[in-house]
Amino acid sequence: MERFDDKVNDLLSTLKETGQWDNTLIVICSDNGWQMPRRLANLYDFGTRVPLIIYWKGHITENRTVSDFTNFNDHAHAFFEVTGIEVPFNLLKSTAF
Repeated sequence: MERFDDKVNDLLSTLKETGQWDNTLIVICSDNGWQMPRRLANLYDFGTRVPLIIYWKGHITENRTVSDFTNFNDHAHAFFEVTGIEVPFNLLKSTAF
């Protein structure tokens, strides 16, 4: 975990040093861990609750906690929207955050 934190810090420092901090949507997430009973691919807490941090200066309220259920299809739709790329037909039924 410490190594991951260091790498994220390096990335964020680079964004600031290159002037891209104010122009970058940052998404940091994890998975659910081991594929053991009651872990991945189920509707228990271990199968649905994973860390997710989204930061986009001036666009997302800071220090906000959202407990709504979401999935990566939702994220893909949002990424297409924020980049101005037309959302592919198969994602049109997903909801964006």
